[in-house]
Amino acid sequence: MLRCDSYLVFGVQAHHWTAGITPTMSIAHKGAVIGAKVLAASFLDLLTLPELRAAAKKQFEQDTKEIKYFALLRAPSRPSI
Repeated sequence: MLRCDSYLVFGVQAHHWTAGITPTMSIAHKGAVIGAKVLAASFLDLLTLPELRAAAKKQFEQDTKEIKYFALLRAPSRPSI
Protein backbone atom coordinates (compact mmCIF):
# COMPACT_ATOMS: atom_id res chain seq x y z
CA MET A 1 0.00 0.00 0.00
CA LEU A 2 1.24 3.45 -0.84
CA ARG A 3 0.98 6.13 1.80
CA CYS A 4 1.87 9.81 1.78
CA ASP A 5 2.12 10.76 5.42
CA SER A 6 3.33 14.32 4.98
CA TYR A 7 1.05 15.40 7.82
CA LEU A 8 2.68 13.09 10.40
CA VAL A 9 5.41 14.58 12.52
CA PHE A 10 7.25 12.36 14.97
CA GLY A 11 6.89 13.52 18.55
CA VAL A 12 3.62 15.40 17.90
CA GLN A 13 0.36 13.95 19.20
CA ALA A 14 -2.34 13.48 16.55
CA HIS A 15 -5.03 15.71 18.11
CA HIS A 16 -2.75 18.45 19.41
CA TRP A 17 -2.85 21.96 17.95
CA THR A 18 0.68 21.54 16.62
CA ALA A 19 -0.49 18.59 14.52
CA GLY A 20 -3.22 20.80 13.08
CA ILE A 21 -0.86 23.46 11.81
CA THR A 22 1.72 21.04 10.42
CA PRO A 23 -0.11 20.41 7.09
CA THR A 24 -0.39 24.17 6.52
CA MET A 25 3.36 24.64 6.31
CA SER A 26 4.85 25.05 2.84
CA ILE A 27 7.13 22.03 3.18
CA ALA A 28 4.13 19.79 3.90
CA HIS A 29 2.31 21.13 0.86
CA LYS A 30 5.36 20.56 -1.32
CA GLY A 31 5.67 17.00 -0.01
CA ALA A 32 1.99 16.31 -0.70
CA VAL A 33 2.31 17.65 -4.26
CA ILE A 34 5.41 15.54 -4.95
CA GLY A 35 3.67 12.48 -3.49
CA ALA A 36 0.65 13.06 -5.72
CA LYS A 37 2.89 13.38 -8.78
CA VAL A 38 4.65 10.10 -7.93
CA LEU A 39 1.32 8.30 -7.50
CA ALA A 40 -0.03 9.74 -10.75
CA ALA A 41 3.10 8.72 -12.67
CA SER A 42 2.94 5.22 -11.17
CA PHE A 43 -0.69 4.77 -12.17
CA LEU A 44 0.06 6.13 -15.64
CA ASP A 45 2.81 3.52 -15.99
CA LEU A 46 0.36 0.80 -14.93
CA LEU A 47 -2.18 1.97 -17.49
CA THR A 48 0.26 2.24 -20.40
CA LEU A 49 2.70 -0.65 -19.83
CA PRO A 50 1.11 -4.09 -20.24
CA GLU A 51 4.27 -5.87 -19.10
CA LEU A 52 4.19 -3.93 -15.82
CA ARG A 53 0.55 -4.95 -15.25
CA ALA A 54 1.45 -8.58 -15.99
CA ALA A 55 4.34 -8.46 -13.52
CA ALA A 56 2.11 -6.86 -10.87
CA LYS A 57 -0.58 -9.51 -11.42
CA LYS A 58 1.98 -12.30 -11.19
CA GLN A 59 3.39 -10.82 -7.96
CA PHE A 60 -0.12 -10.42 -6.50
CA GLU A 61 -1.00 -14.03 -7.31
CA GLN A 62 2.25 -15.20 -5.74
CA ASP A 63 1.69 -13.10 -2.60
CA THR A 64 -1.93 -14.24 -2.15
CA LYS A 65 -1.75 -17.89 -3.22
CA GLU A 66 -2.18 -19.13 0.36
CA ILE A 67 -5.02 -16.73 1.22
CA LYS A 68 -8.46 -18.20 0.73
CA TYR A 69 -11.23 -15.73 -0.09
CA PHE A 70 -14.50 -15.95 1.81
CA ALA A 71 -17.52 -13.70 1.59
CA LEU A 72 -18.63 -11.92 4.75
CA LEU A 73 -22.28 -12.10 3.65
CA ARG A 74 -24.19 -15.36 3.52
CA ALA A 75 -24.94 -16.73 0.04
CA PRO A 76 -28.70 -16.00 -0.04
CA SER A 77 -28.25 -12.40 1.09
CA ARG A 78 -30.01 -9.79 -1.04
CA PRO A 79 -29.78 -6.01 -0.71
CA SER A 80 -32.85 -4.40 0.78
CA ILE A 81 -34.26 -1.75 -1.53
